[in-house]
Amino acid sequence: DSWHVSAAEQLAIFLYFVRQGASQRQLMERFQRSADTISRCIHCISNMLVQNPFYSAHIQNPAKKTAREIRSNPKLYPYFRHAVGAIDGSHIAAH
Repeated sequence: DSWHVSAAEQLAIFLYFVRQGASQRQLMERFQRSADTISRCIHCISNMLVQNPFYSAHIQNPAKKTAREIRSNPKLYPYFRHAVGAIDGSHIAAH
């Protein structure tokens, strides 16, 4: 039951899910929780991350300006003129 899961454990479940690309079954085994509880924890944390005040305080959209390296290179510009850069220069693997 998600009412008996601490905020720290909910965050741990979410981070393990995002970082490891773990399946729900793997999360159930790792944290010894039901499928419903795992699902509720992931949804609770993900909803918190996209709502105010967290989102507006911690998420900054990149500038809408195309990078100089792309604008000045005719080979790259047609393909990357609308590209948004990596977050803080980091590339995150999506599973």
